[in-house]
Amino acid sequence: IQLLCLTEITKRMLKSHTAQKDLCCNEPQQIAAYFIPIMGFLETEQVRMAVLNGRNAMVNDVLLSNGSFVSAMASPREVFYYALKHRAVSIILLHNHPSGDPSPSKEDLALTRRIARTGELIGIPLLDHIIIGAGRYTSLRESGYFS
Repeated sequence: IQLLCLTEITKRMLKSHTAQKDLCCNEPQQIAAYFIPIMGFLETEQVRMAVLNGRNAMVNDVLLSNGSFVSAMASPREVFYYALKHRAVSIILLHNHPSGDPSPSKEDLALTRRIARTGELIGIPLLDHIIIGAGRYTSLRESGYFS
């Protein structure tokens, strides 16, 4: 129990370093630094969405899905339901790989394309899809998977 408490305290301290209110999401390393302590060492996959305002500041962090050891599901319908509910101007999709390797899979790339296309249609652009690994990340925008 003491180890679990220490782990939780450490996560909260790391998270408080970058306060959500002040988190500007112009650079992938800024958003990754906020989410790595939250998602970087989970044993199952999780899909989250950062809801951004007109200044690219995060106004909400939405947990979309808790998955298994190898996958988590998120559909464009769920993503944009919550984006509209939280009045998003734009969004960033995030998920973790419990293996620790943040390299994108074919499924990750397909989901990114679907979400980006849907966002274009309804006017809430997907700014990035960031995959979190053990203490590191991959930004699909930075990597050139979509523009």
